[in-house]
Amino acid sequence: GEMQAFLDAAATGRWDALVGTRMASTTNMPWLRKWTNITTSRVISGLAGCAIPDSQSGYRLYRVAKLRGLRLRTTRYDAESEILVRLARGGARIGAVPISTVYGDQVSSIRPLVDTGRFLRLVALLAVRQAYRPGTSSIHPLRGASVPRPGPAVSARSRSTPCSICPPPSPGRTR
Repeated sequence: GEMQAFLDAAATGRWDALVGTRMASTTNMPWLRKWTNITTSRVISGLAGCAIPDSQSGYRLYRVAKLRGLRLRTTRYDAESEILVRLARGGARIGAVPISTVYGDQVSSIRPLVDTGRFLRLVALLAVRQAYRPGTSSIHPLRGASVPRPGPAVSARSRSTPCSICPPPSPGRTR
């Protein structure tokens, strides 16, 4: 099933991080969640410099070596976004694997005002840090290099390229 798709994508050795994407099938997704996912994914993609179709998905797989030494400034829901941006900026190759969209009767533990404030604080922090990193060009969070649009998901099995700021390794060189 879905876990096998993650394991198959990871086994290719092409990706340092994989994120499940529900964006290929959003008919079961409440409209507010869909809008929020699209908006936050565009912002995070711009800050990361690569397409991340569903940055709010918790279905993820990371190479442990890429997480070592990662210094985070966040601790709650905003941490999932910070991890993706910091990994991409550190050269990680991030892919997406389509997953099912499942919403039941459970109540979300997201606190809209507080968590939106935390997300906006993170965006400001990452945008400022990006703008002042020596030797890099600034990528506007809403006009990023490869920002996902609603529609078909980017599959880790497709021929999509790794993160635009993370070129594939040159021959004879490993990551």
